[in-house]
Amino acid sequence: MNKTTVYRRWPDKADLVTDLCLARTGRAHVLIGGALDEARGAHQAFRVERFRQSAAIVERAAELGELLPDTDARLLVEDTCGPVYYRLLNFAVRAAP
Repeated sequence: MNKTTVYRRWPDKADLVTDLCLARTGRAHVLIGGALDEARGAHQAFRVERFRQSAAIVERAAELGELLPDTDARLLVEDTCGPVYYRLLNFAVRAAP
């Protein structure tokens, strides 16, 4: 889908997002649905790879005795990252440099 297709129907991003949030069906959903599915797939692939990399770090730390050997890598990563993502998503607070 071209940008012109989107901007012909919605003058700016705010209008587009508003339509998407307010109308789960209809024009906005049909036109953007494929792009959203593609974005969801890319996001899922990113998350899977990010968790894989993080889990490898935790597993290596367990091998070195820095963590207990039965440490659940995924749970540790989720519990550690969860509050950071929650704050970013809900409060739009940027980390200090």
